Amino acid sequence: MKLQKKTLSIITHGISVLVFCYLFYLLTIGGFGSDPIKELEHFTGKVAINYIFIIILIPIISKVIHWPNLFTQLKALGLYCFTWATLHLSIYIILDLGFDLALFFNELTARLYLAIGGICWLILLLMALTSSKKAQCILGKYWGYLHKLIYIATILTSIHYIMAVKSGKTEAYIYLTIALSVCTYKVISEYKLKERSQT
Repeated sequence: MKLQKKTLSIITHGISVLVFCYLFYLLTIGGFGSDPIKELEHFTGKVAINYIFIIILIPIISKVIHWPNLFTQLKALGLYCFTWATLHLSIYIILDLGFDLALFFNELTARLYLAIGGICWLILLLMALTSSKKAQCILGKYWGYLHKLIYIATILTSIHYIMAVKSGKTEAYIYLTIALSVCTYKVISEYKLKERSQT
């Protein structure tokens, strides 16, 4: 079992490092086209979205294939997700807006999709700050409630994506469909579990 966990950790970190290496490779060869800042924002945002979807799908996949060790990777995946989301936000603030914080807050109030993205980032921040065992012990049962916000963040992230892209929205709608399906499944599963515990 320990070997399986170690192998999973190697795979998780190995793939995550490769994604960072791919980003660096694209930067060195000028692979972000004629509008590199926008493309860079899109790339980092897309990676963050993929991480968040992997996180919410792990409980389902783990149940289907009977591999509970997958749960051991949630913390690492969550931190990678937060890292990419922060990189996405930083590129927008620093490169796109020239680190003009006044303009940034004006944009947040003027553009709904940016406000939604900001809420998603705050949720990921809270989860990253409380990802340790110590935080879990301090928060007790509230830790579980807090980390269920990942499902809300997934839906909001999908909406942010739909509103942000000007064309090719099909993929964004697929993300939203998956998010709503997983969240519905989660609600139904927890309701059934609660019913069984009361009988």
